[in-house]
Amino acid sequence: MNLHTATRILIMGSAYTVLHKLAHSFFPPLRFSETGGAITSVLWLIATAALILFAYQFLTELSPRDKRLRYSLVSVIVFTGIVIVSKLPLWPMSDTGFVHRLLLGIASLCNTLAILVFLLSLARHVARNSTLWTPLRGSIWAFGATAVLGLVSISFFLLYLIAGKELEPFPFLQPLSMLVFLLTHGMTIWFLTQFRRISNYEDIVPR
Repeated sequence: MNLHTATRILIMGSAYTVLHKLAHSFFPPLRFSETGGAITSVLWLIATAALILFAYQFLTELSPRDKRLRYSLVSVIVFTGIVIVSKLPLWPMSDTGFVHRLLLGIASLCNTLAILVFLLSLARHVARNSTLWTPLRGSIWAFGATAVLGLVSISFFLLYLIAGKELEPFPFLQPLSMLVFLLTHGMTIWFLTQFRRISNYEDIVPR
């Protein structure tokens, strides 16, 4: 296993995550099928774990001097692990109530912020004439938008805790969330594809 292989696995994982989201959005019965739901959930967990593999291989293979790169990748590993655990059929994580929503919401937001810090830190080492420049900048904007939506979601949840009743989100939030989701994963796949083509990673991430 090396970083090139881990990157390829993460590309496949990101592509499956998009398919998973679209399948559950356009084929609602899939969510209520015990067999279909179990299969897609396991595949989603594997696809999500690919992010941990990429972060681990990046740290192991490159050992970057940049502390923000190191700490952000460690944070990605930790928060992605929490997201995965929150999706496992374990008590009380399997509960769809307060504990599950709070844990998953905070972990997902922190994970998005950790990825954003990683991208911003990596951008400091990427030259403007690099093939990584455009997809990296696009990914930064996409994850920034994802973080903003995550903050909005957490705010609605906190208002629910304070007011004691669930508030209806703005009508445009759902289609906007889907658009940002597709944009984020599209940019991620583009960035990872270009990243995998680099022959020597130390050219952009010096030890």
